[in-house]
Amino acid sequence: MEFASLGSLWLFLSLLLIVILYLLKRRYIDTPVSSHLLWQRVLREQEANRPWQRLRRQLLLWLQLLAAALLVFGLLQPSVRTAGQAKAHVLFVLDASASMQTEDEPVNAGDEAEREKPVSRFEQAKAAIARYARDEAASSEYSLLVLRSQPELVLQRQAGITDLQAALGGAQPFYGHAAYRETLSLASALTRGDAEAEVRIYTDQQWPENVAGLRFDAPVHVERIGGASTGNVGIVQFGVKALASGETASSAAATSEGASASSQRAVAVLKNWGTTPADLDAVIYADGQAEALRRVTLQPGEQQPVYWERLRGADVYRLELDIRDALSADNTAFAFAAAGTQRKRAAYVGAGNLFLDKALALAGVDVLRTQKGADGVYATPASDKLDLVVLDGVAPAEIAGENWQRLLAAKPLWRLPTSAQAADGVAASPPFALADHPINRYLRLDDVHIAAVQKLSAVAADLTPLITAADGRLLAAAGLSGDQPRLEFAFALAQSDLPLRPEFPVLVQNAVAWLTAQAGGSLGQALAGERLTLAVRPEAVSAEWTAVAADVAVPMAIAMASPPTEAADGAVSPLQTVPSVPGLYRFTERDASGAELQKRWLAVAMDPREADVDARTAWPPAEPSAGTASGAEAAGSDAVQSGGPVAAQPQPAAAGGRGVPLTPWITAVLLLVLIGEWEVYRRGHAI
Repeated sequence: MEFASLGSLWLFLSLLLIVILYLLKRRYIDTPVSSHLLWQRVLREQEANRPWQRLRRQLLLWLQLLAAALLVFGLLQPSVRTAGQAKAHVLFVLDASASMQTEDEPVNAGDEAEREKPVSRFEQAKAAIARYARDEAASSEYSLLVLRSQPELVLQRQAGITDLQAALGGAQPFYGHAAYRETLSLASALTRGDAEAEVRIYTDQQWPENVAGLRFDAPVHVERIGGASTGNVGIVQFGVKALASGETASSAAATSEGASASSQRAVAVLKNWGTTPADLDAVIYADGQAEALRRVTLQPGEQQPVYWERLRGADVYRLELDIRDALSADNTAFAFAAAGTQRKRAAYVGAGNLFLDKALALAGVDVLRTQKGADGVYATPASDKLDLVVLDGVAPAEIAGENWQRLLAAKPLWRLPTSAQAADGVAASPPFALADHPINRYLRLDDVHIAAVQKLSAVAADLTPLITAADGRLLAAAGLSGDQPRLEFAFALAQSDLPLRPEFPVLVQNAVAWLTAQAGGSLGQALAGERLTLAVRPEAVSAEWTAVAADVAVPMAIAMASPPTEAADGAVSPLQTVPSVPGLYRFTERDASGAELQKRWLAVAMDPREADVDARTAWPPAEPSAGTASGAEAAGSDAVQSGGPVAAQPQPAAAGGRGVPLTPWITAVLLLVLIGEWEVYRRGHAI
């Protein structure tokens, strides 16, 4: 039994007051007289008063004591928690987002050894779901909806607790962009019109997305998992870049010590999301070997860049934060040199564009220009030394010949139309629709204007649209043509202000990385669970993701983190799903005989929006609504609102069931006792 107003206990003193009044009640001694008429005055003068008399059994006294006790007991607002109060259909929503991996100290820890073992909020939520099903909804049907990149209904209207426990055991955390609004919308749709359903959401309420305005027909109970954590320090960004040629020389002091020349620079952005200062060591590893260390102090809420100079060349760089905080998933990050010792080589065919030249140089591309002969045809460059070909405003007649056709079929190609070709088109202005593609990463193109857009060539018919104008015209497309990646623009750079925008170097960097990815090396960085379009070898019939241990040498099989690769028409599909757990992975392609065609690195990171583990989203919004508890009554109980928008502020639910108030029953009994007391007083009955 529970009491909502323990402050009313002092009213039990009223029972003592009633007893004192009976102790002080006057008691008269019977005296025989001959005539009470003659002795009336004498009787009044000789009445004996005994205030502190021994209590006699009186029904009226006990009824008054009972009424007072019931009144005080009702003011305590008692309630009992009983089993079997759940609805016939309980829809559990389990938050599996990255912030749910925050490790909180268990509240009900047993001995000292148990208290030293932190438990993630995700595991706490699964235990709370199983406990509620066992204690409160043993006879109900269960549905389990897991909040991941897309809502996953892993259990639907099953009556056995065993099935629910099996579904909870198979639920795994997700570290990418979690679909908060879509999951709650599906929960609303699954219970719409079902009068015997309820929705129970188990979450830490760290929701980066806006979920306001959702409507539920069924009651909604939000149970907040976890409290204030010990704080979190995370890696916001991490990258490695080759130094310019003038920066690669070692200093005089370093040379005198025999230090070898280094060529890489690393930069990381660290942030302290907690409320206390954090001291930590940030260590850089190059191919598994410790390379450099920085001691960093971060104040609460501070974001700080950290630099490492003159690092040795390596395939993979790993940044490790040596700190024990609430969330470990953002304490490790991987990066690959943006431009290493093996720079890309591109054949640039065309009159030239200063902005494109500079952007290609920033992307680590050495440009090889070709000369136009007297016959108006460009000379064919050496094909064995090229990584890609850029055709900027080149007419088909200027690259005629068998050698050119063979080269264009064997190398990645980026084609831009000539100004004369684009002049036949019409202008295009934002807004533009950008497809989810690696080339469009970090792009918005909000203020770009294009003077003329032509129709893309016939080769672009099988390519995937990248940028589309508001009227549906295709501005850029990419994909595989034959066995090589192709990128087609429908406008000339001279007919657009895109080269003047700060996004242009980013676009060129993305384009070069995507076009040359098939040559091996790395696939760059991606968020967990993201969908990527990869350049896959046409002869590849199978592929696999392999998680790699921190030493970048030993493959480590992680079934839940390594999704199966997707196939299309008997070959490996260019569209693949990134593993759902942060770490370093290898994407390996194999031919029909099982031989490896190429292996490429991929760094998988956590969604940075989940790093603020102590943030709380006020959903549903705190608005007054009928039937909603307020003040002390609302604390410690589920917020329930049905039949319209959920508007009550959710509170953590107490374990072990739902409280049934006893005040109405106490009030009814009190009324009956008062009626009986009045009847006893009226008749003057005593025992």
